[in-house]
Amino acid sequence: WASFFSAWISLDLNDPLAQFEFMVPRRAPLGVETVPDDVCAGPTNEWRVYTYLWDIIDHNNDGEISEVEFQNYWDLVFDKNIRDIKAHSDLLIQGGLDAKQIERIWNQNFKTPF
Repeated sequence: WASFFSAWISLDLNDPLAQFEFMVPRRAPLGVETVPDDVCAGPTNEWRVYTYLWDIIDHNNDGEISEVEFQNYWDLVFDKNIRDIKAHSDLLIQGGLDAKQIERIWNQNFKTPF
């Protein structure tokens, strides 16, 4: 969540090459749009979590088109005491986001089944 929130306030939602220059010096720059294949798959990896959340709100089509306005996103998750990213995703779907789109974004970022 922290990396995602930092990206949201620091980076351009339209930038197809969105990245952090200094987040992890040995891997810099750290891309927000894609995660290298050598990074472990699954929903417990911070890098994959933040790229997944970024793809829900960003305006760049890199295999998905979501563009959920951040305020709408925030209204769905604020003060919900969510414990993991799957529960977070389920909450977004219950709030009206397209389930197929969330699954597509999940599969693209986590490289595991939804």
